[in-house]
Amino acid sequence: MSRPTIANLSIAQAVGLLISTGGGSLIWLVAAALARPADLGVLGRVASTGALLAGLITAGLGQFLLTIIRSSPTARVRAYLWMSTLVGGLLSMLAAGGVGAWQSGQLDGAALATGLLAGGIAVTNIQDALYLGTGLARDVPTKGAAVVLARLMLLACALVALNPTTLLAAFVVSQLGVGFGWLAARAPKAFRRHQPMLDERPARRGARDTLAFSYLYSISVAMIVTGVPALVTSLAPPERAGAFFLAWTMAGILSGLSVAVANSVLAVALEASNPTRQLARLLAAVLAALCAGGVLVAFVLPDLLALVSPRYRAMTDQLPMLVAGQVAFGIAIVALAAYRALVRDGYLIAILIVWPLLVGGGVILGLLEGGVSGGAAGFMGGNLIAVIAICPLAFRATLAQGSRPASLRAKVA
Repeated sequence: MSRPTIANLSIAQAVGLLISTGGGSLIWLVAAALARPADLGVLGRVASTGALLAGLITAGLGQFLLTIIRSSPTARVRAYLWMSTLVGGLLSMLAAGGVGAWQSGQLDGAALATGLLAGGIAVTNIQDALYLGTGLARDVPTKGAAVVLARLMLLACALVALNPTTLLAAFVVSQLGVGFGWLAARAPKAFRRHQPMLDERPARRGARDTLAFSYLYSISVAMIVTGVPALVTSLAPPERAGAFFLAWTMAGILSGLSVAVANSVLAVALEASNPTRQLARLLAAVLAALCAGGVLVAFVLPDLLALVSPRYRAMTDQLPMLVAGQVAFGIAIVALAAYRALVRDGYLIAILIVWPLLVGGGVILGLLEGGVSGGAAGFMGGNLIAVIAICPLAFRATLAQGSRPASLRAKVA
């Protein structure tokens, strides 16, 4: 696969993530206007738990499938895709349904919705590798937009008989409908376009290293981005959980931007004639964008929403702390990606393991000591510690890379 193709794939994934994150925030703003705070808390618990379990079970699978697609015959790719979709979807559904039953204390509608939503998310995400590997990269952001539009349309239909069941159904049906519908409509075309590059197999050790990093990276990001809201909505009272989840989705725009940029950092390093300078510029731009976006989300957006409905004001009291935590998370995740682009050592594995444990521990301690506000403070504190630990490593790697001869820098890139 050529380097321009790698950059194009990274851009497609980044755009898809931004659409999903921005559209998700819009969906939850609409849901908050329709549902009671307690019902919103249940919806948030279902959505975050489903996304967390689907993300953990299918972590790294996309990179693995993309490697297979690039180097295997079409028949084998077809078999791997259907097997991965079936196994990943079923495991996500069963695991999330079981966790949902534990959260509810019984096998109720919320538990069933958690399982079905997780299965739909797994099916929706696994097929991305097929489109990325066969030249249909635009399908990734387009499919994300289709999920958002379908969910908004079903939420509008739920107004006919507005209750928790119809709201849950809107989320589940939209995810399953778009996931399976897109797979049925686009997979045949992707298989027809498939052209394996059998003469460009990656080195085994390099492939294993890449897959291992992708696996740990996916788990770490999922544990923070979806694990924190799943934890808070599971342990906090439903009314407070609903307010927290709305504030989380608003601040989540920043984390979506950060993860999208982080996923593209390696491609930037590969494409640039001077990777060190490009990465330094990228980090500076991300820092400026996160700070500016954080001010708008934390202090301007609540006032604008309060003009639409006063209830938004009462549901955004944790927003400043969550925004600060998301800004810190964004700086850390992009710095970590820059470090990965320049250096490959054992620090990466340690960071990917310790970081989510640190944030999760801070959230749990905060919940025990100060309720939902304490959980938000724990999220902020854990990510601030991560920034202090990760940024010096990235800065040191950038200086070391810049001091090397051009020929050595080319080999690292």
